Amino acid sequence: MLKQHKNTFLQRIEQCGLGTTRFHGFEKHVRNKILFTIELRNSPLQFQLEQAGNSFDAFKLSYTRFAPAYPMTATENPIPLETALRVFDEWLKFTIRRYTEEQQTPDLWAQLETYAPLIDTTAISEEDSREFTEEEKELVRNGTQEFRQLIIANFTPTEEQAEVINNRLDYLEKAIDRLNRIDWKALAISTVIAIGINLYVDTEKGRLLFALFQQALGAALKLLPPGIL
Repeated sequence: MLKQHKNTFLQRIEQCGLGTTRFHGFEKHVRNKILFTIELRNSPLQFQLEQAGNSFDAFKLSYTRFAPAYPMTATENPIPLETALRVFDEWLKFTIRRYTEEQQTPDLWAQLETYAPLIDTTAISEEDSREFTEEEKELVRNGTQEFRQLIIANFTPTEEQAEVINNRLDYLEKAIDRLNRIDWKALAISTVIAIGINLYVDTEKGRLLFALFQQALGAALKLLPPGIL
């Protein structure tokens, strides 16, 4: 395969903004065929070009599809270079991007399970269902603000993550005016878990997040039933 043609495929990867270092290209001869293969590193994805026997500018294609077991599909007859490039562009757009997005998407169910050992369930007493007093509400508000600052200092959230965190904590803070102690505690636990998922924390970092929550709301937590850590 001509070097100028191989370089054109690399340029298409650059134009898509996918990062050329993530790909590997190599040429080999198989049964009198000249094959040029482009692979996404550490993945099952390949795009293969078989040069036509009578032309440098025509190719048969075979490439991995984004489907269960990542099957290969192939063209039956040689196609011109420009057509091969259009197919390659579509492959980058739909197969590589979707595969990359899937690999980078966190498994929220798995992350949720990491918090299971951190949460204890206990019986609910009549005392737990009391409303907060005004003094207690002030303790909760102050603790929530401190927790907000501790998250920023220890996790350095992105602007988008910070917005989600602020919205969650604002909602939690306002909830003390309408929820009793046990209901607010349940909301607090789910809020911390949601923040942890938003921050993509692992189990160790999840423990740190809960510890910071306890640190910030230490005084307020004494008012609540046991069950956090």
